Amino acid sequence: MSSDFSMTADGMTIVYIHENPRMPAEVVYLSSRVMIPVLITRLNPQIEPVALGQVETIRWKSSDGALIEGLLYYPIGYQTGNRYPLITYIHGGPEGAYTRGLNSSWMAFPQIYAGRGYAVFMPNFRGSSNYGARFAQANARLAGKIDYDDIVTGIDDLIKKGLADSERLAIAGWSYGGYLSALMIGKTNRFKCAVYGAGLSNAVSYWGTADIVSQRERLHGGVPWEARKSYEDQSPLTWLRNAKTPALIFHGEKDERVPLGQSQETYRTLKRLGVNTQLIIYPNEGHVLTVPSYQLDKMRREFNWIDKFIGARQPGV
Repeated sequence: MSSDFSMTADGMTIVYIHENPRMPAEVVYLSSRVMIPVLITRLNPQIEPVALGQVETIRWKSSDGALIEGLLYYPIGYQTGNRYPLITYIHGGPEGAYTRGLNSSWMAFPQIYAGRGYAVFMPNFRGSSNYGARFAQANARLAGKIDYDDIVTGIDDLIKKGLADSERLAIAGWSYGGYLSALMIGKTNRFKCAVYGAGLSNAVSYWGTADIVSQRERLHGGVPWEARKSYEDQSPLTWLRNAKTPALIFHGEKDERVPLGQSQETYRTLKRLGVNTQLIIYPNEGHVLTVPSYQLDKMRREFNWIDKFIGARQPGV
């Protein structure tokens, strides 16, 4: 994946950022005289000797026949015919999209899981960017339905192909990915655990407290009193009465995009139902975690939670 192109005034040379699933972002120089890309930075040499999982762009048909795309990270040492525990990472937005880069941050770190014996699935469901305006807008009035179907059919396809172990599935995400994770554990008990952050639970209270409302009005088809059923159907809180999936939830104390109360509503609901759940609140943090120690804490807690319930290896980092 290449981005951030800059060209010299004579148009003979460009410099840009390039990364791929096995290499972090580096600066590349390309001259029209030679036409051979040359790396001019080597920012993360410590990554070079590390074994990384193979990455494949995969496609499958959703429940309505639409063709959906995503990334699959194979566990290191993958052997055809063996089934592996599968972690599904759901991106935010919903207009975000996974691309063929290293995709490594405190939010999602598939290569680390590949090194721990997991397969990692990263779907670009309808509502994602990079597939045209029609695809990006396909979730209008269908959020929590059409994207849900796109994701679960992708998981089903990996199970059908013999790669994923249906008894060892985990769901994870942040922001809109947190929202869909919460919705999923209300709609199905197929996941052995969930790990997510900054996800809304109640579309009505979110509309009244978040710093953006236009997106929700587009997804629901109006304001709450005009589209009551849509707000209800798309709210995880409506479905969580059926939840049994152990859930580890993260949230920044001062999140204005998705206020903390959204995770508190989920946490109280799951606790009242007797579901194994934890809510971790990071002081003074907003919608994303910016303090390195908090990022590391989140990653360690996530590792241990997922290892505990679908265990490719013993808990502990």
